Amino acid sequence: MIDPSTEDLELRTNNPYSIGNIFSFSEGDFALEREPIIIERSIRDRYHTVVEGDTLSRIAFDKYNDSKEWWVIADVNNLDWTFQLEVGTVLLIPDLNRVKITL
Repeated sequence: MIDPSTEDLELRTNNPYSIGNIFSFSEGDFALEREPIIIERSIRDRYHTVVEGDTLSRIAFDKYNDSKEWWVIADVNNLDWTFQLEVGTVLLIPDLNRVKITL
């Protein structure tokens, strides 16, 4: 369980696994169970139109100077984690200071 007073600190760990539970199955598979993050819209939010060769980590590095924030972009845009981005898709790039973790 995460202490609610550390919400911002937990997001800054750049790790989607820090706000959920990891389950290990006998077949060797793993699964992450957690609630997606939510955002409070901000005038500092940006948008990015996907171009050929884009990846979530590349976009996160470009927008946040940290490729490990890819999962924030995936969450707020309801992307599955297949890492397949369709060219021309417009992604919301939220202001990280307005991101909240659902506990």
